[in-house]
Amino acid sequence: MKKLICIFCLFYTSFLYCQDDAIIIWKASKKLTWDDFQGESDSVTIGQAKTTYRIRISPEEVKVDEYGRMLNYKQMTTTAEFLKNLSWSYAKFDTVVLKHEQLHFDIAELYARKIRHKFYENKLDKIADFNTYSNDYKRLWEECTALQRKFDKETNHGRNFEQNGVWKEFVVSEMRKLVKFE
Repeated sequence: MKKLICIFCLFYTSFLYCQDDAIIIWKASKKLTWDDFQGESDSVTIGQAKTTYRIRISPEEVKVDEYGRMLNYKQMTTTAEFLKNLSWSYAKFDTVVLKHEQLHFDIAELYARKIRHKFYENKLDKIADFNTYSNDYKRLWEECTALQRKFDKETNHGRNFEQNGVWKEFVVSEMRKLVKFE
């Protein structure tokens, strides 16, 4: 029996390791490289590369009572995660495109911080209502995706070098305002 448990633990640990290897959690000290773009290209996306990310809510298991109150609301947080297997590039040697894709990931982190900030305010007000957190997340997610589209439009998917610089300054400035929620 002990042997079976050890084998299960080994496989489970290996599974977790493999899962973690497919994502990059945003960190100021970790910049994307072309090696991180491991997915297959799609025929729908315009551009030379595609960054796929998610803003994960933790804990993943939200405990809600019969009144819609979360029992573990104080633990609510988010992380911006780059999904290696769904991100791809045709431009593996173009540093301008790589910086543009990094900025997409930085925008995801900006919104992860905005969500953390909103969750923090909810916690200070002792708001445990599931719908409040869900609606806040949904609203900020929609803002994030709208900003991502605006970023691509104004930079012509990274081809407008001047606008790339303007956007970089904007995102860095906005992230500094929320450094407490990094």
